[in-house]
Amino acid sequence: MIYTTSISINTPKKYNIIKIYTPNYLLAILFRYSSIQRLTFSVSSLHRPPADLPRGISAPALGKKTAFQHRRFESSTPPPGRPAAMSLPGGNGEPPPPPPPFPSLIKLGRAVTARHVDRFLTVLLRRRRHRLLAALASQALANAIAPTPRTHLLAASALLDSARPRDAAQRLALASRTASRRLWDALLRRACAGGGDPRHALELLSAAIEDHGMVLSPSTYCEMVVLLCAHGEVDCALRVFDLMTRRGCQVEDRVCSSIVSGLSRTGKAGAGLDFYEKVKSQFSGFDPGLVTLTSVVHALGLEGRTGEMAELMREMECKGMNADAVFYGSMVHGYMSRGFLMEGLREHRSMLEKGIEADMINYTTVIDGLCREGSVEKVMGFLDEMERVDAKPNLITYTSLVGGFCKRDRLEDAFSIVRKLEQTGVVVDEYVYSILIDSLCKMEDLDRAFSLLTEMENKGIKASIITYNAIINGLCKAGHTEKALEISEGVAADNFTYSTLLHGYIKRGDITGVMAIKDRLEGSGISMDVVTCNVLIKASFMIN
Repeated sequence: MIYTTSISINTPKKYNIIKIYTPNYLLAILFRYSSIQRLTFSVSSLHRPPADLPRGISAPALGKKTAFQHRRFESSTPPPGRPAAMSLPGGNGEPPPPPPPFPSLIKLGRAVTARHVDRFLTVLLRRRRHRLLAALASQALANAIAPTPRTHLLAASALLDSARPRDAAQRLALASRTASRRLWDALLRRACAGGGDPRHALELLSAAIEDHGMVLSPSTYCEMVVLLCAHGEVDCALRVFDLMTRRGCQVEDRVCSSIVSGLSRTGKAGAGLDFYEKVKSQFSGFDPGLVTLTSVVHALGLEGRTGEMAELMREMECKGMNADAVFYGSMVHGYMSRGFLMEGLREHRSMLEKGIEADMINYTTVIDGLCREGSVEKVMGFLDEMERVDAKPNLITYTSLVGGFCKRDRLEDAFSIVRKLEQTGVVVDEYVYSILIDSLCKMEDLDRAFSLLTEMENKGIKASIITYNAIINGLCKAGHTEKALEISEGVAADNFTYSTLLHGYIKRGDITGVMAIKDRLEGSGISMDVVTCNVLIKASFMIN
């Protein structure tokens, strides 16, 4: 049976410290109090008297609460001048008092085991009560409760989350050597997870190798590289890669693939290709598989090196390697992003002829490429084909189609698709609205553009600077520069915003407006791009 137990302390105010749900025992720790004269426990939800109810507690009646007083409890002696009962820290604006030297552990019922302590530490770690966790772990050790490997891992995790990776490594080193590698793997994965500081992961890895002489498995290095790349920390992943190779570990396929893909996602596709060539030349045992080659062909497409993409495909065929739908999708995207529609369609058709089923992503890639070039008429056939093979289009597919219709000035067809999506329950996002608003502004239909902006707000869709820039650009081109300036003052303006406003005032010959925007731009702290610099130079000539 599960009982709900709450603990309160007799201080100037009554504070509910913690709630614990345990089978037949109560475990609590008193923290930050130097002198506590008496504790009051309230036990509720007791549907039947437990067999091992501690002495001094009477079984309550059904549905009622019973309060009882525990034996007098004295903690460590407070220093001179400290009041006997202290309020919670921060209550009166004073700094929190230091914790007592020996936090007290109260045990009611049967003896507390290491398993019970681990459960409590797990809850504290989830709630990010790191100082309390450390105090309880130390007190458990002082009470001759032998720590388990999990105890060491939980305590080290709390230190790591508190930005103390060296202390975390020292704590984990206390675990037995037989369980240490598994614990190090878990702690290093935690350090590489999203939301943490990647420098702590590197410092923890360095402490494990240099300070504690740990010989980590190749899979540990591999997991660190993959996790760091997945969270955008490619520079740290490269440093882990250097440590891994210096210790004689073989370069795995997914390690190389993760780094190449990570560099491509951060806009460094060329650096990813250089890394791939370096690995091929320096590590003779490295044999790139399909995963790495898919990352490489994607990077080649981003760099516009379509000839090398075709050469890589021929090399794979000579080796007898079979490409999959992901590989072909990367090739099609590389061709179509550079405007080579026929080559992209040829690769897509080749994939289908080889018996490889195209999924929704493959079809969306083709549709997006066609819509970018304005070939909307060819898209409808692919949509029908998607329905036949049960590859249902998603919002990204329809967004590409909306953009294609807008590029051909077929706004009514674009609006028809949006209304159809809304009728089927698909939530249209801000990007779709920004495409429509931008097209309306280019056609100088500002009333309808503002109507769409109001519709977005009514639906709870927050407009970003991209949408507002479309409105500002349309207003400036229509000669309503003052209205554009008014809208820009309520948003986080960027380079496009300022260059558009400068263009608007230059077009009107308004030197006062140009000087105002120039001063505002210089005081914004924005790093100007080439376009903004050119417009600003033109504006300066106009002022002079």
